[in-house]
Amino acid sequence: MNYPLLHITLNHFPIVLVPVGTGLFLFGVLLKKEALTKMGLGLFLLSGIVILGAYFTGERAEQGFLNVLGDKVMPDTQLYIHYHEEAAELAALAVTLLAAVSGGILWFLAKGKKMITPVWLTVGVLALLALGTVLVTAHRGGLIHHEEIRSTSSVSF
Repeated sequence: MNYPLLHITLNHFPIVLVPVGTGLFLFGVLLKKEALTKMGLGLFLLSGIVILGAYFTGERAEQGFLNVLGDKVMPDTQLYIHYHEEAAELAALAVTLLAAVSGGILWFLAKGKKMITPVWLTVGVLALLALGTVLVTAHRGGLIHHEEIRSTSSVSF
């Protein structure tokens, strides 16, 4: 199996699902449109499943990437990989937590229960936190392969 390809394929889904889910969720809550809110929650649940696949293929993707490059690895590439891994751990935790909470809420809603405002506020905060961690992780992942953006970027981002 080509783990670098699998990892890169999987990790693009949360980069799309979390922002779209956040937008749908927030608009759904603000406009009191339950269908939009549920769609956002569903995207969060799906992103939590996919991010685990991306996270657990990361180590093998790194080894495959380094094996292909061999002695052509740029000196700072290992550092960029390390920063990406650190961000990925936090993103996987944040998105998985958001997915678990979203799944629980969808289950309660399916049983006809209503959610109170503090629940929606909590999900909104978790969604924004997950969004931030996913975007930072994606940025740091891009720094590994895209040397053209390294000079215009800060790793501390």
